[in-house]
Amino acid sequence: MPARKIPLNYRNITGYVQSDKGGDYTYFESGLERDALILAEYDENVLSFKTQPKKFTYERDGKNRSYTPDIFIAYKV
Repeated sequence: MPARKIPLNYRNITGYVQSDKGGDYTYFESGLERDALILAEYDENVLSFKTQPKKFTYERDGKNRSYTPDIFIAYKV
């Protein structure tokens, strides 16, 4: 399950692609992210991928902040 839910957005391209490597349906929130998911799906060196995999929290300038990466890709070694 993604660390952050991707909401519908009318300013950006949002949606999902069906994927064997990323699970049943994999959600995206930009055209660039969608293209990266499609490329990863057909790349023979990619084992699996996950969108919004984990939320990282940290402190900067005395404020608590968070960051959630768009995609985690596991490659063959």
